[in-house]
Amino acid sequence: MSAESRLDDRTQFEWPPLSNAFQPRLVLPFLAYFAGFRLVSQFVKTFMWQGYAGFKGYRLQNLTICLLHSLISGIWTTVFFLVYTKEMFDEVVHWYRPWAAQLPIISIAYFVHDAVDMLHHEWSRWTLELLVHHIATCFALLVGLLSGKFLLGDYWALLMEGNSIFLHTRTIMHISGLSKEHPDLYKTVVRCNVVSFVLYRFVGQALFVRWAVSHINKMHVFYVCVALGGPSVFVVINVTLFFRVLVADGYLSERWRSKAAIDRYAIHASAFFGVYSGQLIEAAQWEFPAVSRKPVSYGNGRERRLHAVHCELASGFPKHH
Repeated sequence: MSAESRLDDRTQFEWPPLSNAFQPRLVLPFLAYFAGFRLVSQFVKTFMWQGYAGFKGYRLQNLTICLLHSLISGIWTTVFFLVYTKEMFDEVVHWYRPWAAQLPIISIAYFVHDAVDMLHHEWSRWTLELLVHHIATCFALLVGLLSGKFLLGDYWALLMEGNSIFLHTRTIMHISGLSKEHPDLYKTVVRCNVVSFVLYRFVGQALFVRWAVSHINKMHVFYVCVALGGPSVFVVINVTLFFRVLVADGYLSERWRSKAAIDRYAIHASAFFGVYSGQLIEAAQWEFPAVSRKPVSYGNGRERRLHAVHCELASGFPKHH
């Protein structure tokens, strides 16, 4: 479709064509990118972070793929924003290029992969939060692809991945112990994480909401709901995450630590007892080290033995460390 015909096209005032989700232009690239993430994930699980056992090893491997996606999306959207600044503010509805549509498809493939990976390894409140994030993100990105409109709305959303580069790097360094080996680098990453969090997540979303409010009468009510509802969901997610980061990295006082507590659960098959047990694994201390938690009761003696076994399996560092 030519640029002129796209401007004359008024599909932004119509319900999005949901059947377009099954078109080859979307399905085939999605399958290719999804397979790519699965293959890279298998490579990481086979050859990387082999010195870390259990849940900690899984987190490092999972975060490596998260970082890969953030590098792709964060760098792509940042460069795009700098090169196509005028389009990002003035042509959000109509601007579309097939090559540019690949980034949202890549991201949808990644989020589906990550959801599958998480559900395979753990189920917790933390997992639920991330699933809400992934579902909301995939839905918003797909809306920008179905009609060929609002593609740049996807780019505004994916700008947040610019911060995720530092967020994931920070977490990987702490879990792996690299934060202690390279303290100056870690402090730099922590500072960059906070600054980029504000710029990419809060300022970026605020600018997009400002655009959406000023264009309410220029699009279908469905797109209005997505344009305003999406940021509403993400502001809750981002504020919660930012609060945890500030507490963990010592930017807030001690009295806030108990309010930022995170408990992560994982279901493990215990070869020792031949049963499945949903015992608590306090993995949050690896990602948010300054957060203290209340003591937890693990029930009877058999449950405590199960918990001890699972914590040993998930302890992360080999015993000789």
